[in-house]
Amino acid sequence: EKNKLEYVSTYRSGLESMIKGDTSGKYLELLLTLLNASRGKEETPATQVFSDVSKLYETQTEACFTHVLGSSSHSHRMAIKDTYFTKYKVSLLDTVNSKFTGDYRDLLIILVTDRAEYFADRCYKATKGISTDDTKLIRIITSRFDVDLEDIKKVFFTKYKKTLYE
Repeated sequence: EKNKLEYVSTYRSGLESMIKGDTSGKYLELLLTLLNASRGKEETPATQVFSDVSKLYETQTEACFTHVLGSSSHSHRMAIKDTYFTKYKVSLLDTVNSKFTGDYRDLLIILVTDRAEYFADRCYKATKGISTDDTKLIRIITSRFDVDLEDIKKVFFTKYKKTLYE
């Protein structure tokens, strides 16, 4: 709610109307679900996690993925991801990659990826190649500094065998 008000204050237009004007289809539905869902920070009961995992595995429809992943907190999505693999011996990421396409798939992938891993990968891509994308790297580091930069650095080192500063 705070982000919506800040957006209107800055851009003189509603975030929801801007999203509706720029996107369509299943991608639009997922964005709107993410925007309007009320997600708490409290722990999700294990029974809810198991129920959501079963729904995702058995249904595998866009509507189901949009509802379950779009309305869940980050910690709930991570519990779903772990439980899905434990129960079905296939990763939720593999399921998303095989069942969906385009921007919708890309957003689902972001939703089922650990934040530290996601940002470590983004930092790696910003530093890979001939030159560093300084703007992207600075944006990531400054936006995550007081949030989870230490976790990002650990994941980066584990995954890429070098420090984020190298």
